[in-house]
Amino acid sequence: YEGQLSKQTEQAKEELDLARESHEQVQQQLQRRIEDTQKALDTEKEDKSGLQKTLEQLREESRVAKEQADETIEKLKAHYEGQLSKQTEQAKEELDLARETYEKAQQQLQRRIEDTQKALDTEKEDKSGLQKTLEQLREESRVAKEQADETIEKLKAHYEAQLSKQTEQA
Repeated sequence: YEGQLSKQTEQAKEELDLARESHEQVQQQLQRRIEDTQKALDTEKEDKSGLQKTLEQLREESRVAKEQADETIEKLKAHYEGQLSKQTEQAKEELDLARETYEKAQQQLQRRIEDTQKALDTEKEDKSGLQKTLEQLREESRVAKEQADETIEKLKAHYEAQLSKQTEQA
């Protein structure tokens, strides 16, 4: 799962980098053409109106290219954020499953405690053995709860760290 997450994140980053590089190259080419045209305009006063039109056309092409690049970058960013959201939802589902498993184990232990307590209340002759069993079950319940809480916190910290790491990479 982490491998897929890392791979998808890297692919999205590479696509975003390629879009940015392409945009920068187009901008640089257009900027050079603008500068060349501006120089020609400065040195060729007699054909000023034709060069002025060319210069305006190049400026418009530059503006359109920038808008298209910005749009592409936004689409890639939205795609990446969608992937990140999906992966975050999967992590949440895993955490919910861990909680559900923990709660079921707690319910089973609680039922055993209650059954033992009932037996203790009705069976006075073996009180010391049942009392020990009850205390043992209570201790198992406490340990299971601590372990489950610790596991849930570790999972939560792990997924929050992954989310934070991916958000920083974006």
